[in-house]
Amino acid sequence: MGQINQNITDNYLTLYHKLIMVIFGTILFLISLYLTDNYAYDDLKLYNLSYEQISNLNLLEAYAIYFLIIGSFEPVHFFLTWIASNVGLDRNLFVGICNLLLFTSFFQLCRSYRVNTLVILFVCFSSFYFWILFLELERLKLSFVFLFYAGLMSRNNGKYQLIFYLL
Repeated sequence: MGQINQNITDNYLTLYHKLIMVIFGTILFLISLYLTDNYAYDDLKLYNLSYEQISNLNLLEAYAIYFLIIGSFEPVHFFLTWIASNVGLDRNLFVGICNLLLFTSFFQLCRSYRVNTLVILFVCFSSFYFWILFLELERLKLSFVFLFYAGLMSRNNGKYQLIFYLL
């Protein structure tokens, strides 16, 4: 009987944490949509320009333009932005989705180590460094997303964790 009660409690806690992640992920997504629409300084100017310029170009032409604007040879970030821009996804929506991926990957990784949910939320929403990732450092943000998912996969004995580490 004790094991059954423990399983029920664990299931409720898992559901509770997923609900918290969805609620705060939605809040972060909406905040990032608002902020990226109203904030266009420093690196974001270059990211916005490259996003517009590589749309409707073939892969090689787009990569050359991307390199001229961004000054980086990072193929993963380029490829994801090229796909998003050619699909017609709005730039702010793309950034919001990346922010959501950053938040959920960090949240899940921390929960796999049994970090308190309030601590995770406090770190994500009050840390200067997270807000810089959410707003400006797009290539680094994607790197952290892959790193967090690789860490999560290693916690779950994932077969594909090396791929995420390499990305």
